[in-house]
Amino acid sequence: MTKYTSQFFAAASLMVLTVQAQAATHTWVPTANNGRWAVNTDYWDVAIVSGNTTDVVLTNGTTNPALGGNAASGAVSYTVRSITFDNGAFNHALHLANSFSGGTVARDLTFSADSGNATLKVNSTATGNYVIEGNTGSASDIIMASSLDVIHDGSGTLTLGSSNSRIEGGAGQTLTKSGTGTLVFAGANTYIGNTVISAGTLNLLDNAELSFSIGATGVNNQVSGAGVINLDGDFRFDLTSAGTTIGNSWNVLNIASLTETFGGTFQAFSTLGSFTNNSGIWSITENGADYEFSQATGLLTVVPEPSAYAMLAGLLSLSWVMVRRRK
Repeated sequence: MTKYTSQFFAAASLMVLTVQAQAATHTWVPTANNGRWAVNTDYWDVAIVSGNTTDVVLTNGTTNPALGGNAASGAVSYTVRSITFDNGAFNHALHLANSFSGGTVARDLTFSADSGNATLKVNSTATGNYVIEGNTGSASDIIMASSLDVIHDGSGTLTLGSSNSRIEGGAGQTLTKSGTGTLVFAGANTYIGNTVISAGTLNLLDNAELSFSIGATGVNNQVSGAGVINLDGDFRFDLTSAGTTIGNSWNVLNIASLTETFGGTFQAFSTLGSFTNNSGIWSITENGADYEFSQATGLLTVVPEPSAYAMLAGLLSLSWVMVRRRK
């Protein structure tokens, strides 16, 4: 028994050491000749191991790094467990593409953790404005394969996405914003997990989007938390599987806990068309049902069709006239 027990613990120790050895932390100081993050060493690239145990630290530097090396090597997606903007007052853009010889090539960036949540962090000592986006001419995306904790304690902004890059992710992934800093969404995001603003501010820029998957009554992803959200961009609702019974409702924006502001450029869309706005009440007919989203309540609701309202009003008027005549 002692022999086999010793062999077991020896094997277990070897497994632990092997797992620990797989983790990789890369501290990266971009300089004039060292601004490219890639798996090869072309064009002064920095070799980064791609995987769900990879942690990348971006610290003082003067050059915006690009995710990718020689364009001729083809499109490559990179996976990390965490990215940290560590310190410095410079403005820093991590471009999810490159434009070296061979043309611009898209590079998706996937956040995936071997356990727990992936992390994107801006330390309090990082006082610049930071951006993760696609380069001009490339459709590069930020993909949440795990839930993502965005911890922003810097004094500047952290912007995710652009007109040609977005955040993607399934219903099981939650994006949680914490820290006092400001997170900015600049792309037409398609992730359908929850968004939690536990502290600080989230700005949804004009033409940027948050997506909502609507199911049976009460089944949907939502925006919640105790922070601030400024909505100059748009909400896009997928009503394909939405309930159609009058009175069905979905809490899309938890205004009971959030501090929200709707800008003049805010709009509501479904995956099939545009809602019509009437003083902050956005309405659309789809699936044979009438849906309304209210900025005042943050609720999406199935309501009676307008003709039903008119009929009810007519019946009430007729009843009132009959009562008057009897008197």
